[in-house]
Amino acid sequence: MDGPELSRRQFGLLAAGAIAKMATGAKAEVSEIVDIEIDKEIVATKSLRKLQAPGNEKAYNLVSSYKFWDETKEGHMSPEELHAKFLEESEMCLPSASDFPGLQKKHSDIIREWGAKIPKNKHGLFLDGDSQTLFVIHKDSGGKLALKKKYPVVTSYNDWSDRENSRGTPVGATSIKEKREGLFGQVISTLNKHADDSKNFETLPIKEGSANKSATFVKGITLKTQPVPEVITAALLLDPARGIWIHGSPRKGLAEIPPEKRRDTAGSTGCVRASNHDVMDMMQYVEIGTPVYIYGRNPARESDLGWVKFK
Repeated sequence: MDGPELSRRQFGLLAAGAIAKMATGAKAEVSEIVDIEIDKEIVATKSLRKLQAPGNEKAYNLVSSYKFWDETKEGHMSPEELHAKFLEESEMCLPSASDFPGLQKKHSDIIREWGAKIPKNKHGLFLDGDSQTLFVIHKDSGGKLALKKKYPVVTSYNDWSDRENSRGTPVGATSIKEKREGLFGQVISTLNKHADDSKNFETLPIKEGSANKSATFVKGITLKTQPVPEVITAALLLDPARGIWIHGSPRKGLAEIPPEKRRDTAGSTGCVRASNHDVMDMMQYVEIGTPVYIYGRNPARESDLGWVKFK
């Protein structure tokens, strides 16, 4: 990202403007036509084909088992059934007119300055911590900003914080530092600390390009049995020092949990969790250096966050 990173307090001193443009005009909701069902189909088909590729048979056998999806019956799904599961796993949706008033009221000053960092005909990611929603924001060739897509996410169960070892999601402006994508359910975090945990993880042979490798996979996609958070399937690195990612997770159904309860029931230790396929979908909008802004507030000590800088 060009120029110095800006703190929330710096943003707060700026005049409102850019997000108001998002809420005006005939095409306020999206910057271009987006067909959510087609996007879900593309991502689901991609996942299925990667698992079906030669050399990934054992990974396919794991992910296609009913038990992987927390179902009680034995056996394996057909490719059509697995594809349907992948479609259900995605929770992406289009922004609606009801999204604009809240964003305009809370974030116009922030988006005015941060939005200037988004190159024309490119995208940025904006996370509203109150609603636990991540928005894709598009800037057209004329510099107009518009909401394009949104995803339910969950941040840390602890307070927002950029302090090391705080287990809190940091706030402020940053950018994408790295992109990673593996097979569905594959652990792709830098430090694989759970390869010896045979109860929850399994090491399998996979084919990566022309190379034969081994990779660790979670044994299931469920909200109940995973004892620790894990970065799986797809991930976007935000903070290398603390290892803060936007990433897929072995937990499903975030959209079914009310935003005000989501951090308590499915919160992370600092990362931003989303549906595996939603993070895969985000890949099409971001590149190294894509601007990201995370908004969060700790009601008991709101003034503390004014000095936070997230680089």
